[in-house]
Amino acid sequence: MTKPRARDLGIPFEGTTGKYNAITDVQGVTVGYSTVIEGDSARTGVTIIHPRGQDDHDPVFAAWFPFNGNGEMTGSAWVEEGGFLEGPIGITNTHSVGVVRDTIIQWQVEQDKIFQGWSCPLVAETADGWLNDINAFFVKPEHVMKAIREAGGPDYDIAIDVHGRWNTKSTIEIIRALEPYRLFFYEEAVPPDCTASCQR
Repeated sequence: MTKPRARDLGIPFEGTTGKYNAITDVQGVTVGYSTVIEGDSARTGVTIIHPRGQDDHDPVFAAWFPFNGNGEMTGSAWVEEGGFLEGPIGITNTHSVGVVRDTIIQWQVEQDKIFQGWSCPLVAETADGWLNDINAFFVKPEHVMKAIREAGGPDYDIAIDVHGRWNTKSTIEIIRALEPYRLFFYEEAVPPDCTASCQR
């Protein structure tokens, strides 16, 4: 059942909606998401918003304010100081802000999408603990990569350079999990001296 929109209920708002009454009505904005539903306890996910699309990492003017006074939004200090937003915005659950932030930076580095020599992505959270076990850390890097892929569309190459941070077992698991998202290549997944376990 489709829920009625506020205007359908006669609630007045200023202005006129775009074609879809959505953030993607703004020219150039792209959005991707990954929903995580597993068993009875995982009901969460991640949303990625590219303010200028996936190919344009020029900053946009930005500001922020506390909506309910109790939310976490990493990267907001730089938005307040610089007045700019550089790169994608992430939205996820309270305990997954870190993995979303780290994966966005990894994507920016590997795709050469960092505007400056460093990155402070804006990642906001919502406390979905009433329907999701936030302490189980269901949001993984592959969910963030799925959302980034969806926001950019299928025609963009995505590559990962892991810098030898995975072991043999996790490399196999992660590559299989990322397979549906058609990454262009993976580089240096395991450390160079990982000869014994790689020979098994």
